[in-house]
Amino acid sequence: EALARALGHPEWLDDERFSSAAARTVHDAELVAAIGDELRHGTTTEWDARFLAADVAAAPVSDVPLEQWFEQEGRLLPEDHPVFGPFWRAPVKVEMSDHSPRLDPVCGLGEHSRAILEELGYDDDAVGDLVAHGIVVDGSAAVSIEASR
Repeated sequence: EALARALGHPEWLDDERFSSAAARTVHDAELVAAIGDELRHGTTTEWDARFLAADVAAAPVSDVPLEQWFEQEGRLLPEDHPVFGPFWRAPVKVEMSDHSPRLDPVCGLGEHSRAILEELGYDDDAVGDLVAHGIVVDGSAAVSIEASR
């Protein structure tokens, strides 16, 4: 009701197409078009003030592209991997009072397979056999080659 009045269309309250949630769902495209037509007649700042005064929940939408917003807000961090190159990654999202957050470099597919298997007791021949049979991916060689360039 408050939105219809804030948009200057109290007659919508008596319109059967918009009289209930079910009716609005059926006539959603019409309602969206009607609201959109009204919003074209003012600026974001004007509508924000008008909605605030009418106690209508609303918030302006940013014109900044999502990727740029993520970067500006510190929601993504630039990273560079020696094999697959530059990319964006999410920062640490959880902090605990007794532990400093740690964000280690990302790894490529199989980058640590050999080291983990060796730590588990597999010798070099056994790891090589697993790799040769396609059971394990060993990406450590690709990373060390790219890192040395």
